[in-house]
Amino acid sequence: MTNGRTEQQGAEIRNCGLDALVHGWVISESAGHKKPAPEISVQRAITHVLQAGPSTHAAARGSR
Repeated sequence: MTNGRTEQQGAEIRNCGLDALVHGWVISESAGHKKPAPEISVQRAITHVLQAGPSTHAAARGSR
């Protein structure tokens, strides 16, 4: 799960090889919400989420 533009973030995910390590990803622009909005997980029926970013507190708070 990442914020940003769908095209740019998708390219970064593929270029660094992360796409081979995960089953899928959600980019905020395509989801219509910025992470860590809980609506992203609900819309996609996501049960396991890895959020990387500068604030673990904010990521955990939004994923509830």
